[in-house]
Amino acid sequence: MSLKEDWLQKAKEIQEKNDKIMARIPEEYRHYVQHLSRASKVAKKVVQLDKELEGAGYFTTENGTYLNITNAYLTVAGKNAMLTDWVEEKDYRFSIENEIITLKEKFFIKSVIKITNEKGEEIRRATSTVPVNIGGSGVDRTNPFENGETSAVGRALTFLGMGRQLGEIASYEEVVEADRLGEEQQQVAKEGFIIDSFEFKDETRNAGKIRLVDSNGELQVIAGWGRVFKEFISKVDVGSRVKIKTEPFTTQTQEQAQKLVEYECVA
Repeated sequence: MSLKEDWLQKAKEIQEKNDKIMARIPEEYRHYVQHLSRASKVAKKVVQLDKELEGAGYFTTENGTYLNITNAYLTVAGKNAMLTDWVEEKDYRFSIENEIITLKEKFFIKSVIKITNEKGEEIRRATSTVPVNIGGSGVDRTNPFENGETSAVGRALTFLGMGRQLGEIASYEEVVEADRLGEEQQQVAKEGFIIDSFEFKDETRNAGKIRLVDSNGELQVIAGWGRVFKEFISKVDVGSRVKIKTEPFTTQTQEQAQKLVEYECVA
């Protein structure tokens, strides 16, 4: 099989998969389905494409050759509509209860969906807990709790079987938000951080904290120790721009944090 034939077959299989997914969705809910496209890199070099390959979704940039892949996702409203119709058909009732909980000083939204029969007996229950991204950007900046509630309810609905035809736990809204955050993180990685301040916590171990401001104006705090941290604070001034590499670690209080492992000064 030639490279062209292989690529055309790959694009065909993806399209057939999406067609099968849509066929499993009852027609009355298809208007709740949203499609998201992603570029998948198929070659590091720029490959000359003919009209057939371009028509199948292949394209090129200066960084290589890509295939545009489209996946279908159901919105939270669609999953809720499925549940509403299902309980009406069965003469059941359902309730959705959301509450804000705190774990280790962090906020989470807990969503519990209960289904009861005509006698009031609980026959199904689904629970989902998602973190609240306070201090984030985009939707999280203005409505972090509302955004977290949407994600929690959507996942609980999926756990009840609503929208399982698409094979995805995440709802459309969650995927869009994840993509947005990913793009922001890539931009931050490209532009680097401004050093806001740093401080020693333990001069014997050369350990301390670094406060960074990213290109979106968001403040981040990372830890540092040892040779890298000592070198960092001796060579980098407050107000400088740097690119950094971090690794996750667990603090003595069992919280997750990031430590500095590499850095590069940006002119």
